[in-house]
Amino acid sequence: MNKRALEVLEDQFINKRAVCRKRKGKDSKEDLKNNAKKLNLSKNKVLEKDIDIIPNKALPNSFDGSICVAPQKLPVKKVQPVRQTVSGSCTANLVFFDIETTSLRLFCDITQIAAVDKNEVFNEYVTPSQKMNPTASILTGITCDNGILKVHGRPVEAKSRVVALENFLKWLELRSPALLFAHNAKFDYKRLFRAIYEENLVKQFEKHIIGFVDTVQMFKSKYPGLVNYKQKTLVGKFLKKSYEQHNAVEDAKLLKELYHTTQPHNIADSSCTFMSSYNKWFNDLQCMIKKETFIKMINMKYVSDGMATKMARLGLTLTDVKSAYEKDSHDGVVALLSQEDENGKPRVTKHKGVINNIIKYLHKAQV
Repeated sequence: MNKRALEVLEDQFINKRAVCRKRKGKDSKEDLKNNAKKLNLSKNKVLEKDIDIIPNKALPNSFDGSICVAPQKLPVKKVQPVRQTVSGSCTANLVFFDIETTSLRLFCDITQIAAVDKNEVFNEYVTPSQKMNPTASILTGITCDNGILKVHGRPVEAKSRVVALENFLKWLELRSPALLFAHNAKFDYKRLFRAIYEENLVKQFEKHIIGFVDTVQMFKSKYPGLVNYKQKTLVGKFLKKSYEQHNAVEDAKLLKELYHTTQPHNIADSSCTFMSSYNKWFNDLQCMIKKETFIKMINMKYVSDGMATKMARLGLTLTDVKSAYEKDSHDGVVALLSQEDENGKPRVTKHKGVINNIIKYLHKAQV
């Protein structure tokens, strides 16, 4: 998979606000420079970008990268999963959590998991399988050399991902059912979902987590018009203190203090249930994988990014479209893409220009 292909995928599926934050908001250039000096990283390395890769484990079990049988019809239209809010009447133990990662990418590795409840703190460092992105190291102080995890240059005990997740699960079991709060929660729970999916722990976590609350949205609703909603800014405004950002334990502790200091809160509109958010994440993952098959067509301008996304969301891959073309040439592609929905509108497109461009690509691919 080339770099451009990954960039196209990520532009569609990574929440850009999370990138601006990692995760509490943009860090000033001065902060990055100061932290870079501490870690002896050059300016060039600070600006390095790692390349995101869809790991084999991230592929849904039902998708093997190809579909051999030409579809006579588009897959039955399914209702796209949406995140549902947590019921205001539910009773749950409040847990404030945060994770640190090897980068901001969607398929990055977790390097630290931290959570706090009323009295206790959970904290585990995790040995990543991926290289640390230099900018992530600057923000968090976490580096990993030859399997040794260090925080600001000091070695720390780190667990394998599965052990760290199992320990977190045991900690959550004692607080079940738990409602997890995080600042820009989408960033955290999407990386958590990927990890528990790959370790086959989804059902176990579902038993003990009711859902998530995004405190960025919560504070935006309660205090509209602030300069920004970085956690650092909110801590300075409401708690009148500064703290060590991007240390998951400190982030979680200060988020808990922020929440209780600024009560009461209406969390319903800032929340999502565990399974609805997981199903949305998994559906987006499947769509991403299917859309990836059209990347060459997108790059060569035979199909737009939006049209490729539309086909992927309907369950199509490039192999499906090729099969229709091989079976019935031009008419096969037209029949596949112009099938009508219950309102008589094409589910993909009837636009001759769009269809002819796709056919041109398929013809060239055959030559």
